[in-house]
Amino acid sequence: MPLATRMRMGGTSITTISNVQAASTTLTSRSFGTEASDRWIVVAWACRENSDATTITIGGVSGTIVQDRNASASSDMVVGLAYAQPTGTSGDIVINGLSNAKMVSVFRVIKSRRGVISTYNAEAATVSGVSIPVGGGLVAVSSNIIESTARTWSNATEQDDTSFSSGGQSSRFCSASRSYTDGVLSSASVGVDGGTYPVCCAVVFG
Repeated sequence: MPLATRMRMGGTSITTISNVQAASTTLTSRSFGTEASDRWIVVAWACRENSDATTITIGGVSGTIVQDRNASASSDMVVGLAYAQPTGTSGDIVINGLSNAKMVSVFRVIKSRRGVISTYNAEAATVSGVSIPVGGGLVAVSSNIIESTARTWSNATEQDDTSFSSGGQSSRFCSASRSYTDGVLSSASVGVDGGTYPVCCAVVFG
């Protein structure tokens, strides 16, 4: 097999490690899986809070944050993602700035050649213009308030769809991913089919 063909085989693989409702700012001793030089840990969250997450550490490493907040409701919906490359097989996840209960999904991303190449966020149920190259992948989160209806994802595979209470109000949390085996995307929309005061964020790995 030619070298160029071998180099194109395989690509970004994404696994959901855990989905949990957290009452505090710290999730202790979360599993990160086998350590690898091309491993990334991505944390997705949603919370009813009138402020943004300020800093996030993943296994002691400062995470890069992508977030948005819908301030249309009396208690805002804050949704975001953070990604980092911690060492070791487990560690604490600390989300600062959000004191109310929150839903959190943790993802393990491996075999990404270039790491995160683009990010998206919107006060909407979907983000638009999303492109994923050959061998790439995606992690996304979309959340809305006062919802008991299960949601359906477009252009991503659902990993969690849960009703939860935050700040004394009901909300819905939806997370999803897309590995290299799902194929490329070109200027596509990624997200769920509606919701009240929604927010959506995504990160693409190359």
